Amino acid sequence: MKHNKNILLAFSFLIVLFGCHKDNPPVIESITLSSDLEEIHIGQQMHFSVVANTGENVTSQSVFYRNKLETKDSLFSPTEVGTYEVYAKYKEIVSNTIKVKVNEKPIESIKIESGKNEIILGEPFTFSIVANTGKDITSQVKVFVNDKLYDKNKVFFPKEVGDYVLYATYQYKGTTLKTDKVAIKVLSTNATSFVKHPIVEGYTHSKCPWCPRLYYALKKLDEVTDKVIFVSHHPINRSNWVDFLHSKESIPLWEDFKAKYKQYNSDNYKSHTVPNADIDRDMFWGKPQPEKLKEVTDRLNEKSLIGLALGVAKNEGKLNISVRTQFLQDFDEELKLTVYVLENNIVHDYPNVTEYFDGIRLIKDFVSNHVFRHSLTDIYGDNIPQDKTNKDKLYIKNFSVAIPNNITDKEKISVAAFVTSKNILNARVISLGDKEQLFENK
Repeated sequence: MKHNKNILLAFSFLIVLFGCHKDNPPVIESITLSSDLEEIHIGQQMHFSVVANTGENVTSQSVFYRNKLETKDSLFSPTEVGTYEVYAKYKEIVSNTIKVKVNEKPIESIKIESGKNEIILGEPFTFSIVANTGKDITSQVKVFVNDKLYDKNKVFFPKEVGDYVLYATYQYKGTTLKTDKVAIKVLSTNATSFVKHPIVEGYTHSKCPWCPRLYYALKKLDEVTDKVIFVSHHPINRSNWVDFLHSKESIPLWEDFKAKYKQYNSDNYKSHTVPNADIDRDMFWGKPQPEKLKEVTDRLNEKSLIGLALGVAKNEGKLNISVRTQFLQDFDEELKLTVYVLENNIVHDYPNVTEYFDGIRLIKDFVSNHVFRHSLTDIYGDNIPQDKTNKDKLYIKNFSVAIPNNITDKEKISVAAFVTSKNILNARVISLGDKEQLFENK
């Protein structure tokens, strides 16, 4: 009996010993962040996972930080290129940090995007080159027209009527990508004339007390039309009469002006002193000019068979200028193109002995515009090749020149261009910051 009792006690002890003891569950003390990729590009996805030191996957219970921005999403779909630092937190436990590099989507193909493929001579063919990534790479490609390298991207100006083929190439990581070819048809213009822009070349002086008379006439002209172009020449500069706007380049024109119009000398108004003005280099602007605006405005009714369209931009201290000239008939005579650089918004005090500007004897803070600074061509113009002055052709002249040293404000530049035979046939002017011009059909 006693033996059985001992067996029962031993059995009870074993029950207590083994029945009451259970394994302690493992404790999570650290977590490890990993990804299925080390480097991706825009458009790809990356998956993150978080595993505890116990081997348990705790991704769904973790919070992620990408460049310190919190998210619960373990799927990464970047939209911006860059390097991202990513870590995770499970409860208060922080994982390791991994760096993920996100690159641009690789360029695999390029294409031309354009408007209409049939244009009129004088119109631009505007286009852009776009990669399969959606990125505009026009400024980085080489453009070919009829298999010849074209030096001006985004806009193609055909020089004559006919058929053209345009395509582009792009170098990407040692591979040359090429667009499909685009056919362009250039038709003859149906214009019969262009808008006429009379050009008035004034001869003046910054200290001339009679010169406000000419500027007042220009002010009145501006109130009735924006089609008249004015150039302010300052050809006179003497030790006792210094003109801070003087330009030696204007002197030959001034000497010719005095010789050409010497018959207009009178007791009241002289043609050999300032102010004076030449209209299209074939008509003396009668005095007093404010009372003879019609001599200028009558020219607006004329038809011109020559049109001009200009473009100007400033880049790294240089002026990039485009002058396009179109002809509506064949011209047999010699034509010349003249291109001037002008400056605007030059502020100074102006003496005044005239009745104009309310008769104020010193006009404070007078603003001089259209001041001649430099001619990019001969002052009388450069010859236009004879084979470029025919109908259905464009003559295009491009300039890339340093900004003239006498320019005081490089943001206030304008460019005037005109075509001459014996006189000025038509002209245009453009200011820095203006959009590239189109031809003005009348």
